[in-house]
Order: sequence, then structure tokens, then C-alpha cells
Amino acid sequence: MVSRAKMNLADDPETVASYPDINTTYYSHQNYIALNIGSMIREESPEKALSVAAKASGIAVSRPGAAPSIPELSEVLEG
Repeated sequence: MVSRAKMNLADDPETVASYPDINTTYYSHQNYIALNIGSMIREESPEKALSVAAKASGIAVSRPGAAPSIPELSEVLEG
């Protein structure tokens, strides 16, 4: 039987090492939410907030790892 502590794959370092895409997808949605909230705090339109969040997530999934995959805001806003 699998313990409840092991059920969240993103919290198990051995499982994450075996499946490198887990961090990429797991942190992509966290990144999306954070950038969306950040845009709303800056009082940008909902359309702009969603656009910034989607672009940030797109950048994040193109990179390996968790924290290293998170783009800088300036990187998301340029281009």
C-alpha cells in the first residue's frame, strides 16, 4: 500500500527524478496562477493578466527543473 505522503508525486524526490516532466508541468500551473495574480495586482485588464500568465507558463514548460524554469517578469513582458 502506498502511504499518503508518497501519493503527491511532486513531493517525492525519487519519483520526480524518475519523471523529470513532473516538475515542469507541476510548476507551470503554479507559475500561471502567480503571474495572473501579479497582473491583477498591477490592475491590468483580465485579458492582459491571462496573456501574461499563459506566456510565462509557456516559457516555464520549455525549461527543465522547478525554480530554474520560472521566467523573470521582464522576460515575459518583452516581445
